[in-house]
Amino acid sequence: MRIFFILFLSLLFLTSCSKDDDNSNPNQNQLIEVESIDQIRDEVKTGVHLVFFYSPSCSICNRQRPIIAGLIDDTELEKVSFLQNNNDNLSNVAQFYGVNGHPVILFFKDGDEKNRLLGGGHEAGKLKDLLLDLLD
Repeated sequence: MRIFFILFLSLLFLTSCSKDDDNSNPNQNQLIEVESIDQIRDEVKTGVHLVFFYSPSCSICNRQRPIIAGLIDDTELEKVSFLQNNNDNLSNVAQFYGVNGHPVILFFKDGDEKNRLLGGGHEAGKLKDLLLDLLD
């Protein structure tokens, strides 16, 4: 009887820790790391996109990133893709888009840059409003 109880508790624990992998949005819960200039150019051709330009050593960037990541699960923004570019690794991407520092947030719709925010401290509500305007 004791073994069955332990097995039951183990099974209960394991099933409660399992993750539901059925995500309708493949970009859900993550900022997509830009791997090349070709990737980002292809990605932003159609639809609405937020691209976060950062440096891992930038404390302002590190405070802004969770605010952006918090928008990814917002159901009103499910058609938006969220990308990030490490300026230290891919400075050519930053140069291509005229990004000379970090953090910088670019907003794209169908391949065209629509908005640009410099520096940090941008609140989730402001970012969401800019994205919703592009979705209309």
